[in-house]
Amino acid sequence: MWRCVVEKNKLVPAELRGVIDRETFDKARAYAIDKGKFGLAESIYSQILGTGVMVYGGLPWLWDTAGSTIAALGFEPDNNEILQTIAFLTICNGITSLLNLPWSAYFTFKIEQKHGFNKQTPGFFIKDKLKKLALTQIISAPVVAGLVYIIKVKKNY
Repeated sequence: MWRCVVEKNKLVPAELRGVIDRETFDKARAYAIDKGKFGLAESIYSQILGTGVMVYGGLPWLWDTAGSTIAALGFEPDNNEILQTIAFLTICNGITSLLNLPWSAYFTFKIEQKHGFNKQTPGFFIKDKLKKLALTQIISAPVVAGLVYIIKVKKNY
């Protein structure tokens, strides 16, 4: 609905007259339209991908892969559910980051650049994505480990 309002309203709203000029309004409107169309396409892609993962057993496969990974490191998956969960999340986050990278790059280097908002270089973009992935793992691993521990301890809550 918001997209329809943005696309249809070509005049500066009465509430903003005197606050924002026509040129700035047109630029903001064009950016909102491009951002909305991109968001719709990205949402459709994410929905199709998520549905495919669920329908074709992607999550159980990733869980087994996490178990195989920790087994290869010398840990018994049946006795290390917390470690397997952390490995599972690490694998999921890595795959998700890779699958979302083209979308993020397109948004940054095409859409934002088109509207004059992009100040990133490709190198900084990749560095930023790697930092985000590392920070996500650093924060989520202990939280998830704690939650799994609580669930294991309080089996019969």
